[in-house]
Amino acid sequence: MNWFTPPTLLDGLLAGALLLALAAGTARAWRVGRALGQPRRGIWWKLPLRLVAVGLLLVAVFGPALGTTRKQVRSTGKDVWVVVDVSRSMEAQDVRPTRLERVKAALPSLLASAGADRVALVAFAGEAELRCPLTFDQNALLLYASTLRTRQLAAGSTDVGAALDTVRAAIRAETAGQSAGGGNSPVIVLITDGEDFGERATDRSLLAALAREQVPLLVLGVGTAAGAPVPGARRPPGDESPGPPISRLRPDVLRPLAEAAGGRFFALSDFRDETRELATAIAGLHGQVREVKLLQVTANKYHYPLVLALALLVVDVLVTVRLFRLDV
Repeated sequence: MNWFTPPTLLDGLLAGALLLALAAGTARAWRVGRALGQPRRGIWWKLPLRLVAVGLLLVAVFGPALGTTRKQVRSTGKDVWVVVDVSRSMEAQDVRPTRLERVKAALPSLLASAGADRVALVAFAGEAELRCPLTFDQNALLLYASTLRTRQLAAGSTDVGAALDTVRAAIRAETAGQSAGGGNSPVIVLITDGEDFGERATDRSLLAALAREQVPLLVLGVGTAAGAPVPGARRPPGDESPGPPISRLRPDVLRPLAEAAGGRFFALSDFRDETRELATAIAGLHGQVREVKLLQVTANKYHYPLVLALALLVVDVLVTVRLFRLDV
């Protein structure tokens, strides 16, 4: 016989202690009857009754596995598009060692609960590029993510809107390639410091499109409000402000963008790490049914010993044993 919850050494010790308690109670009742000179024959039939009842309860707890049954198992998942900013501002060190390196270190824990989700990786700066197509192989995506560097893409100002347009086009292409009626439950995870020089992240048409397409946008803002200098960056012509240019986190841009698309804003810095909350939010989104299987599983027949044990306990309660009688 197999068990759904195999007994452990601790279970054996607890069961032994319970049996000893029952035996001690019966022996005490026997000694009381003997001291009072009363018949003690009725005491002994209750002991095996209770031992059997306790044994059946223990069997029910461990779950006797007898025979098999068919069980339907559904696996659901989403298409998670991870969009990572690789512009020069991600070299700022207000998050150690740099914003981009901190993002790459956070990705494994962020995707650990992906389960049946497919994941894709998009890098962007002035333009966006698909670095890893949708895959169930998270290790492959993490391998691509480990190669992310700033200045990998063509020079240009950071354009969040262009990156979102690229991902939206990829989602439409993916949906068109599926069978009719089957949605792919996409979700966009945008990871950036929010510095956007493309002026499209606040474009009303883009925000309306995100809301209309019902693609959740979860944003992870990397950096701090105080910011830090961007290594090697120069101020634009005409800007005579003293000191090197400072890159700062822009939640004022990212939070409305996320909320307009039905998503949320999360923060990542040395003082505030909300990647766990972001992973929970991704896991909580509705997913598409990927596969339905009928499996042969062992049947747990715990209810049979449980019913017998309850019946014996009822008999134990209803049938009393007189230990002694007081003659007045």
